[in-house]
Amino acid sequence: MTPLAAGAELAGRFRLQRLLGRGGSAEVWAATDTTTGTEVALRVLVAGDDAEAAALLAGLEADAAQLRRLVHPGVLRPLAVAAAGHRVCVAVELAEGGDLGALRGAGWQAILAAIREVADALQYVHAQGLTHGDLKAANVLRDRQGRWRLTDFRSGSLPDANSPVSLSTISPQQLDGSPPTAADDIYSLGALLYDLLAGQPPLHPGITPERIRAEVPPRLGVDGQGEAVPRALTQLVAAMLEKSPRLRPGSLGAVRALLAEIAADAVRPPAAPAGPGAGPQAALRRRPVAGPPARSPLLVAAGLATLLAAVLAVVFWLPGVVRERGPLVRPAPPAPAAVVPEPAVPGPVVPAAADPRASADTALAERLRAEVEAKAAGADRWGGADWLEAQRLAGLGDGQYKARDFAAAAASFDAATTRFRRLAAAAPATFDAALKSGREAFDRGDQPAAIAAFERALLVRPGDPAAVAGLGRSRKLDEILAGMAEAAAREAAGDPAAALASYAAVLKLDAEWVPARTAIARLDAARAAGDFERAMAQGLGALAAGRSADARTALNRALALRPGDPGARAALAQLDGDERRSRLTALEAEAGRLAAAERWAEAADRYRELLQLDATLAAARDGLAVTESRAVLHQRLEQQLANGDRFNDDAVVAGAEAVLREAGTVAAPGPVLAGQVARLKALIAAAATPVPVQFESDNLTSVVIFKVGPLGTFTSRTVELRPGAYVVVGTRDGYRDVRRSVRVEAGGGGSPISVRCEEPI
Repeated sequence: MTPLAAGAELAGRFRLQRLLGRGGSAEVWAATDTTTGTEVALRVLVAGDDAEAAALLAGLEADAAQLRRLVHPGVLRPLAVAAAGHRVCVAVELAEGGDLGALRGAGWQAILAAIREVADALQYVHAQGLTHGDLKAANVLRDRQGRWRLTDFRSGSLPDANSPVSLSTISPQQLDGSPPTAADDIYSLGALLYDLLAGQPPLHPGITPERIRAEVPPRLGVDGQGEAVPRALTQLVAAMLEKSPRLRPGSLGAVRALLAEIAADAVRPPAAPAGPGAGPQAALRRRPVAGPPARSPLLVAAGLATLLAAVLAVVFWLPGVVRERGPLVRPAPPAPAAVVPEPAVPGPVVPAAADPRASADTALAERLRAEVEAKAAGADRWGGADWLEAQRLAGLGDGQYKARDFAAAAASFDAATTRFRRLAAAAPATFDAALKSGREAFDRGDQPAAIAAFERALLVRPGDPAAVAGLGRSRKLDEILAGMAEAAAREAAGDPAAALASYAAVLKLDAEWVPARTAIARLDAARAAGDFERAMAQGLGALAAGRSADARTALNRALALRPGDPGARAALAQLDGDERRSRLTALEAEAGRLAAAERWAEAADRYRELLQLDATLAAARDGLAVTESRAVLHQRLEQQLANGDRFNDDAVVAGAEAVLREAGTVAAPGPVLAGQVARLKALIAAAATPVPVQFESDNLTSVVIFKVGPLGTFTSRTVELRPGAYVVVGTRDGYRDVRRSVRVEAGGGGSPISVRCEEPI
């Protein structure tokens, strides 16, 4: 096959520009799609023959159809699949900004920013029910806009699909041959993050399958710029590289949340030392002390929101990430019964229960949590006046806090918290009520109310399949009702075919519209009833006219239209009876005709058919006995007549005479039997009269006639022989024997028979 070169055109549309790389079973070229004028990356694979090329094309087209579902700025989608002889081409969007490996040696913050983009795209892929299966630096490319994008998803259609993926990122499960899962992609993403931060893959150098299965990579220390990698990031990477999928983060969503928290911590101003045991939960428990009131409520809210995100990460993910070396983030110990004193500060320490500001801070934290829960339930979209009132109370509390009216602020925050939580708790019931209301409005044909109800349901649960389907159906309701009216008018006008077409058109708009299905079933039933009545009328008419075949066709059609109908079954039973009686009569007549013609074997076959139809027919049994006996006698006579050449044998003649005696017992023999007897008697009589037969030899050959005896040597000799077939053998020492078959005809005559051994041995 001619090597590819710049300027070549493949599949009639892709003009090659420059080679981007080679790997596995493919070459990748930058090319121009002449049908669209766009630049693409063209992966070109070579098949061994036409069959392999066709299979590869079909498989890649199926893969491309799946990947085209992925509509995300972080995924390079396939644009086209085409064949060029034994080459199969896959065109994808072109990204020439290099791969993710360019970040090896960069600072951890730059690496983290890129990995967050990759994780975002990968989470979207998992949400579509797919996996990447071969995540590594070379498969994450940068486009012209600077975005990092996934490419080269692992495909079962590629010639090298069963070869192992890169050892630098392969999970132990994929290494053992398991199909890739979301947990394997999480492992590979962790290995990729380790590679970029450490400047080399985990367990490098000398990576082997055994080490991947058994060894834990060293903990990360500093990045390529010499800056310490945050402890939280180190712990996250270690968790992603756990050998067991069960111990890895449960989803890309958990990974993304912690990556975001780590990134936020990088830009957050450092907090004052909190002393031993400090942590997110301790920060929320700590009682503030009296001091200069310089905190802004907005700053307090921002700080508490950050702390809340940390708490959520601890609560919803980290408890599952445990192995023998202990949890990544140790939970704070239970609060002791006694109040833990704060570090000494000027002035007396105010007990928590008596500190209005502490109560306000606690109420603010609770309000923030409740607001987050309400927003997660979409209450800001559907909460209406309740949401506005909760917001008003929250704003009122902020103002009171700023004015240092902590008691009033705490009361406002508590009231806002109650409303926010009430909204969050009401989300399921609100959704169910909206869905029910939409369905009821749809069923009664109220299109505006149905659309409004389903849209409200989608405000509560965006993307819910039932609500999306209901909204789609509701938007077609006006067309559906118009179609139903048109169908009803056509039905009323007596045009069922046109009505059926109109009802079918309604079902194309909405396959679940029950009134249309009911109307079609009713019209189909009416049409079937008419067809049944017509078929029955045709069948009974044909039955009365004696047209059995036409009657059976029509009655079977009626029974197919109405299975089990008693009338149709009775008519068919009558037809079967009539046909059976006609058949019996016809068979009996034919058997008699064949017997009269002395065609005994055929007559016996007809009697057997009669008895199969009615085993009780005595006449048929008697007829079968007679015809079978006569058929045997007929066959024996024919066999004896065929033995005419053997009537020079007394034993054969005796057998023939026995058959003649049996034939003589038949009373009133027909012409066929009489003729057989006459011919056989003539053959026996002729065979009983010998005739002279002359033999000639060379007086050196010894001659023997089988069944007669030896003649010895002679020159010429005449022998009296009965008509029939004989075998004559001549022998002579030193010569090959001579064997001749001789037929002696009644009446004699014929040329002399020469028997000489003339061929020396």
